[in-house]
Amino acid sequence: MKTYSNLAFIILFLTLITLEIFASFLSYENYGWGMPALLDLLIILNVIPIFLYFKKKRFIALAISVILALLIIPNQLYQILKYISLKEEAANITSFVYLSKLKTGHYPDNIHDYKFTFPQLKDHISYQKFDDLDFGVYFWIGDPNTTHYYLNSYKRWYYYDD
Repeated sequence: MKTYSNLAFIILFLTLITLEIFASFLSYENYGWGMPALLDLLIILNVIPIFLYFKKKRFIALAISVILALLIIPNQLYQILKYISLKEEAANITSFVYLSKLKTGHYPDNIHDYKFTFPQLKDHISYQKFDDLDFGVYFWIGDPNTTHYYLNSYKRWYYYDD
């Protein structure tokens, strides 16, 4: 019975740490360069549950592991799901702008006529027409200082992480 509880703890612990590392990796897209460093510091705190586990304080070790995971994983999961929706919305806006150019001969001055698929994310997306030859579509996820954007002049998506 003791072997099974040891194995269960090890499996749970490794699963949580793996998910925490993955969440830290994703946090760069959501918040920029600072968040992964902060989350990595939290992940390092997992040495405390390891130490407690070997000191036979298994319940406390498990509780700390779960608390650390709850501090790291849910927010990043929420943000990455928001990222997926924002990326889709931004791509739809880009298509809308290109279709407007085909219909009218010029890019729209604004996107007031665009019907958002995810209206709750409207405040996270912006459009800018530079001239009749160029435009940009921008969105941010967890931090307005980090921006994912499309520039028509370069025909590709970029990410600014500051």
